[in-house]
Amino acid sequence: FIIGPVAGLLTGRLDGRKICFAGLVLIVIAMWMRAHYTTDMSYFQIALPIFIMGAGLPPTFIPLTALALRSVDANETASAAGLQNFLRTATSAFAVSIATVAWDYQSAQARTTLSGVVDRGAFATTTLQAMGLKGDAAVHYLDRIVETQSVMVGLDQVMMVITAAFVVCACLIWFLPKSLRSID
Repeated sequence: FIIGPVAGLLTGRLDGRKICFAGLVLIVIAMWMRAHYTTDMSYFQIALPIFIMGAGLPPTFIPLTALALRSVDANETASAAGLQNFLRTATSAFAVSIATVAWDYQSAQARTTLSGVVDRGAFATTTLQAMGLKGDAAVHYLDRIVETQSVMVGLDQVMMVITAAFVVCACLIWFLPKSLRSID
């Protein structure tokens, strides 16, 4: 609630591309941090990238909206705002769907890889059974570890791709034309 008004004020005074770039840099940092998640993270380690991303969203979207609205005639501003909001929402939904499918796929790939190497020679199963796990309990325990780790590996891989996509977006923002008029 602090960064949004500041981004709005700065958008009227500075080149919106600079503000948008700064916001995208914050989002890249947050995504980079998310690409290094582990299964034993603390609450703070999970929350910090979320706070950083929250700080990067207003300086990204406020100037983008202003740049989009400044590029249309005044009588088309309402229609352009509606279209821009619709496109932002629709593309966000598509992106989330694609990321979810990619995460599932990468997790399955990681599970296949980890399953092939986790207990060669049955050393881990034998050790777990010697520690008191009976019957298939040792196999189920290893299965849960492999599943947890494969989901985390899949998440890290998808977040790395998303980080790269935001780096590209941060570079492409400079190809937008400077706005020529102010919006009312």
